[in-house]
Amino acid sequence: MWNKTDLKPLGETSLTAINPSDNSEHQVKFIVVPNGFTNLLGLNTIQELGFITINNNAFISNVSTPQLGDLGMATLRIDESIPPTVLPCHKVPLYIEDDVKQELDRLVNKGVLERVIEPTEWVSQMAIVHKSNGKLRICIDPQPLNVALQREHYRLPVLDDVLPKLKDAKVFSKLDDKEAYWHVRLDERSSNLTTMITPFGRYRWKRLPFGLKVSSEIFQRKIDEALENLKGVFNIVDDIIVVGCGATESDALQDNQRNLSSCLERCKQSNIILNEDKQEAGLKEIIFHGHKITSSGVEVDKNKVKAILDMPAPTDVEGIRRLCGMAQYVSRFIPDLASSLEPLRNLTRRNVPFMWSKECEDAFDTLKHKLSDAACLAYFDPAKEVVIQVDSSQHGIGAVLLQDGRPIEYESRALTPSERNWA
Repeated sequence: MWNKTDLKPLGETSLTAINPSDNSEHQVKFIVVPNGFTNLLGLNTIQELGFITINNNAFISNVSTPQLGDLGMATLRIDESIPPTVLPCHKVPLYIEDDVKQELDRLVNKGVLERVIEPTEWVSQMAIVHKSNGKLRICIDPQPLNVALQREHYRLPVLDDVLPKLKDAKVFSKLDDKEAYWHVRLDERSSNLTTMITPFGRYRWKRLPFGLKVSSEIFQRKIDEALENLKGVFNIVDDIIVVGCGATESDALQDNQRNLSSCLERCKQSNIILNEDKQEAGLKEIIFHGHKITSSGVEVDKNKVKAILDMPAPTDVEGIRRLCGMAQYVSRFIPDLASSLEPLRNLTRRNVPFMWSKECEDAFDTLKHKLSDAACLAYFDPAKEVVIQVDSSQHGIGAVLLQDGRPIEYESRALTPSERNWA
């Protein structure tokens, strides 16, 4: 029992329970015990009846601090046969000059940048990015340095690595590492390599900066090591998804909360700072890495395809290429995409005049229709039988991977000119 005493039940039964506040009916399983004991409702039943509501956002403990996270030190290695490069300073537009100086000062005070006075072999240029909120992001433009940097060749996970592990998940939570790359400190020699010149002097990065070709691999290795062996926790770069499994949604919710609690505790131990604004917990569906994750499978994120659904017909070749690139991002959800796009792709070929025909308009409308009706793809289960259906047309070939009659993924591609001669 709840007080750790033994009690032999007489059996169990399922009865209809009514919440008097809204007259809603719920099927509740009761354990029958001998007379003389007080009736008890478990936490799951209390939640199902709507007597209490757990605030999942409050459940996420505050893993945050004004300071930076700390996943340890990193060393940048370069090919010594490549001579160092010292680049001149770019001018900063006058209207953002004060904002740039303020941001540089902020990063110095935060411990991300440090002023440099002594000579350094490498001097890169500063890059300024305008964020959607109107603020500026200061980055390094490391093009010459990237040529000399030696990669770790640490494999970066992709969504396909995570999806098969979600086949039994019913409840989802999501965390986001705040200022992810800045969790990694640079040793002094590596920091000097990242020296950049600005109109206000030279600065070096004390934390791993965006833009280096090695940054994503270094951070991914560090975060993988920090979150290693956590049950129900998966991550891709700075996005962390925590899942809950169980025979019922209540069991899955409890499992999710246990896994989330373990993950948050590990984040504290590993000095991982989380972005409070991007935390979500205890949901039946969640957006993760640009896709909608549910207990039934993975769906296309409607926000990702809204640009296509609202797009007017392209008026030039660049517009066609942009459309095809956006469609390719969601190709796994669309059967026979290659054949559908063929009239549009034909306009991008050499010596083909751009002429938006009825065939192109029909192909454009078909693409939008298929996106609107995109299937929910099941999670691949290695224990189940696989069925592969294939098809071909004059313009392309396609296939779908099925389990239990549900699609796992669609694939298609256009035929080359020589292949069309065989078709």
